[in-house]
Amino acid sequence: MKYQALGVSSNILENKILLKKVSTSNIAIMLTGESGTGKTFLAREIHRSSRKNEGPFVHVNCAAIPPALIESELFGYAEGAFTGAKKGGKKGYFEMAQNGTIFLDEIAELPMDLQGRLLEVIQEKTFYRVGGNEKIHINCRFITATNRDLKQMIHDRSFREDLYYRINVFPIDLLPLRERIEDIQLLSSVLLPKICKRLEIEPLILSSQAIEKMKQYNWPGNIRELENILEKASVLCDNKIIFPEHLDLPTPPGSSEIADGFYSLKEELEMTEKKIILRALIENNFEKGRTAKSLKIGRTNLFEKIRKYELEEEK
Repeated sequence: MKYQALGVSSNILENKILLKKVSTSNIAIMLTGESGTGKTFLAREIHRSSRKNEGPFVHVNCAAIPPALIESELFGYAEGAFTGAKKGGKKGYFEMAQNGTIFLDEIAELPMDLQGRLLEVIQEKTFYRVGGNEKIHINCRFITATNRDLKQMIHDRSFREDLYYRINVFPIDLLPLRERIEDIQLLSSVLLPKICKRLEIEPLILSSQAIEKMKQYNWPGNIRELENILEKASVLCDNKIIFPEHLDLPTPPGSSEIADGFYSLKEELEMTEKKIILRALIENNFEKGRTAKSLKIGRTNLFEKIRKYELEEEK
């Protein structure tokens, strides 16, 4: 099933009833798609919409845990299980996710010998800590994610087929951003307020020119790259509006920018004029008469430039 990340695309909106049913059930979900398409975000949203939303959301990146430690990190260990083991033992990620959701990211990186144990946990909802003899029962929801072709891995005998069918009950394939460029504006409207809050700056808006520039880019890094670009633009922006010059993106083919990254003289002058007028508008609370007076230009001239640069205050 094809879905688009962040819950703001038309595809998600059209299927929100189905997604809600999936979220409120305890069905196993597998998220697939390229790196940066929003799998972690969607996993958190599913957890928030689930009946286990008051429980913990435990995100486990299987690729980030050293092979020698992954078993004890997932299952925990009993006291005296090995040299250096903590007194009283230690809980693993599965126990930490009790009555909540465990999100196994990069599930394809899990070693074959542990895939069998994971299968048993999903089927029986029980397991033993490393070195322990007490059976532990868990009640948690399983969400997995990968950017690899698990069917090919099954063919190559590097991923268990029985585990694949256990975790792939309800698959959600997240499309790359280049295949849904029309979502750029919606995605940005979700990401930008969060970025401003994180940076502790005043709310910013994207100009229509900036949005058009972003739509001309291919976004190989997907939503993660979009967030990075918006964060940098938020720092570079010296007013309330992000313009194309604040976006650190490669120049698209056929644009008016020359090869070394500079604009033509006309474009440079227009961008400077736009910044000056916008700053004056902001300082004068968008009152046209006072703004024209501060810029020492006529009101009619100011109105023409406001229309040209699309600087009308949003209501």
